[in-house]
Amino acid sequence: MLWPWQDLATKQLLFKAGTASSARPLILNATRILHWAVFYMQFLILWILFSNINDLVDRFQQNFQVFFLLLWPVFTCIATTSVILMHMRERWQIAPISDSPDLGNDYKLKILSLRLFFSFMTFSNLSLFVGVFGMSAHYLIPFIFIIFFVATLGPIKPLLSLQDGMDKEVPIAVPLGIGFVFSSFLRLIAFTVLIDFGLHSLPFALLISLLIISLTSFGGGFLEGVLAEKTFNQAWHMVAALVLLIGELLSLTSLALWV
Repeated sequence: MLWPWQDLATKQLLFKAGTASSARPLILNATRILHWAVFYMQFLILWILFSNINDLVDRFQQNFQVFFLLLWPVFTCIATTSVILMHMRERWQIAPISDSPDLGNDYKLKILSLRLFFSFMTFSNLSLFVGVFGMSAHYLIPFIFIIFFVATLGPIKPLLSLQDGMDKEVPIAVPLGIGFVFSSFLRLIAFTVLIDFGLHSLPFALLISLLIISLTSFGGGFLEGVLAEKTFNQAWHMVAALVLLIGELLSLTSLALWV
């Protein structure tokens, strides 16, 4: 790892999968640094919002909307923490399932970590939407409460029926997955409106939002959740983290320039 005397052995099941060579210290360290960079990026986003708090209050006229805007990066930060904790336990290696941490990764840990991740990312998406629209989107408030309830106390089964490289169901509950996807569309709409205030050009703002959210957030999730988990190639994990970081950098830049 980053420190030679703390170097951790390659998971044994990666040798069986034929991808042990991808678990090189350089790739694992880069993956680790990129994940932490996404975590720290949330504080910069929070700082930009906080430093423009007077302008945001003048714009939205409601203190509670600004409060929810500030919660947006906070919830993302908590979501990122759950994934970092899981990866630390896994030695930053995507590997087949095993009860032994020396052989592979813990399936139950993955279920709990991803549950927290998608729950708090859903909270983050909803916070941004409420922060931007407030009570003006009153017709969506019942759906927002339903999604919040599902993300907090919703059932943990059934799981998504997709199969990954571990020959197990993807450990994401169907109700939570549906709620997360719906909240992601709300996030796309809210982010477009938020940066359009400075751009004064809705088509351009929408294009930027699609680039940031669709191509980076969903793209990074696809690279890690599908390619990395199916192939156990650590390089895909590193690329996924890089794509997510690019998305955060684009979000940060957009907020700094146009909010």
